[in-house]
Amino acid sequence: LEVEALEPEDPALAASLEQMRAQGVKSLYGRWLIEGAPRVLLFDTGSAFHRLDEWKGDLWNIAGIPSPPNDTETNDAILFGYLVACFLGEYVSRQVDTAVV
Repeated sequence: LEVEALEPEDPALAASLEQMRAQGVKSLYGRWLIEGAPRVLLFDTGSAFHRLDEWKGDLWNIAGIPSPPNDTETNDAILFGYLVACFLGEYVSRQVDTAVV
């Protein structure tokens, strides 16, 4: 693994990740061990696989976007997109002092 796990210093980030963990979403926050050592947040899309059909239903019912069955790349994109959206929703609800861009 090329990421050094860290505890988030930002209380809003820590609380957001804890809320997601409480929902069964696995993640890793840390420092990527490459030049510059950027901070990264990795989501385990497999930990949310049980919600895939629900999220595919949302895409179809709300936006009319179909998703082919058994298409791994599409499924991964849907899982990742929803996890990012859930995380950003959690984070923005807690980070009220500065704009999140």
